[in-house]
Amino acid sequence: MGLNLLLNRRILNWVSRKIGHQVGNGECWTLAETALRESEARTSSDIMGADNLTADADYRWGELVGELSQLAEGDIIQFRNYVVTVDNGSSWWQESRPHHTAIVASVGANGVVEVLECNVKGSRRVQRNTLYFQRSSSVSISGSWFFYHPQPRA
Repeated sequence: MGLNLLLNRRILNWVSRKIGHQVGNGECWTLAETALRESEARTSSDIMGADNLTADADYRWGELVGELSQLAEGDIIQFRNYVVTVDNGSSWWQESRPHHTAIVASVGANGVVEVLECNVKGSRRVQRNTLYFQRSSSVSISGSWFFYHPQPRA
C-alpha cells in the first residue's frame, strides 16, 4: 500500500485547523480517530475492532512504518513509555508520553519531528510540539514508538 500523500495532506490540513481547540473529549486517541475519520482514512476502530480499543491498547493506525526515514507529514505516531531528555550543557528538560498518540506535522533533520497532539502539558487543546526520535550527545530517548502511514477507507 505505502504512503498516500493526498490522504496524509487531508489529515494534516484537518488537524492544523484544530490548533488551539479541543476535539471531542480532548483525548489524544480522539484527535487521531476523528482526524482519520474526517479525512476518509481507516481509523483504529476500523483496523482493530471496537472490542480491542481498551484504554491501554497499543492502537494501530494504518500501515506500520519501519524507519524514521520513511515518516511523513500526516502519519500517526503511537507511543508507549516514551521519555526524551535534552541537555544542552547549561540546562536540560525532559518530556514523556506514557501512552499517547500524535500526528506528524513535519519531519526535520536529526530525528526532530514536529507533532500535533492534545492531552499533553496540562491541556486538552490541539497543540504543536517538538519531539525527538534519534539519540545524540544531547538527546537521550527511552520507551517505544510506532509510526503508521494512514490508509484510505475502502
